Amino acid sequence: MYVSFYIACFLLSAIIAGSNSKHHIKLQSGDRPPRTCLYGNSTHPGGSKFRPGPCTICHCPKRGGRPNCVIEDCKYDPDCVKYVKSPDSLCCDICIEHGCWNSDGHVYKPGEIVSRMSCTTCRCPEGGGRIECSRVTCPEVTCVDPVREPGSCCSTCPNGSNCWLGMDILEAGKVAKINRCKTCRCPDTRPSRWIQRKGRHAICSISDC
Repeated sequence: MYVSFYIACFLLSAIIAGSNSKHHIKLQSGDRPPRTCLYGNSTHPGGSKFRPGPCTICHCPKRGGRPNCVIEDCKYDPDCVKYVKSPDSLCCDICIEHGCWNSDGHVYKPGEIVSRMSCTTCRCPEGGGRIECSRVTCPEVTCVDPVREPGSCCSTCPNGSNCWLGMDILEAGKVAKINRCKTCRCPDTRPSRWIQRKGRHAICSISDC
């Protein structure tokens, strides 16, 4: 009888010890969760970066848990007129041609002339982008009877340099004797102050008679 009692006490102690041991193991395993992130069907270690797709970048925190993901933003190139689809490893399409879009919908290549008028030329700049227009700078005329040919931007002096002498025209470098005391001449140079003040009129002088 005493032997059976001791055996029963021994078995009860073993059961209690085993239960405490299992409970202790569960506490230890629950105290340290796995430091990973789950994305879809994939597991990623804490502190790592990964790309679940070509346009998505994710970061798994060091302690694991939920990954932080951002979508890559493709930069818009306003000067690009032709793209090709990028490989699967890249997110953004690739520009293969730059140029200029005109208001009529036509595309011009870099350096190509868009329009040319008598005094203005518009072209697509190197590298593409916005169409640039430049106006022709005409040289200063040296006559009072300039002529502008049809389709030409700048006036020329087909009769050479000259000046006004009253209602007449005096050739540059010539001297006209108005009377016994008054002499007028048209300078053969183009001093800007003289042009501004005199409007290309002959310069006259009066001598003692």
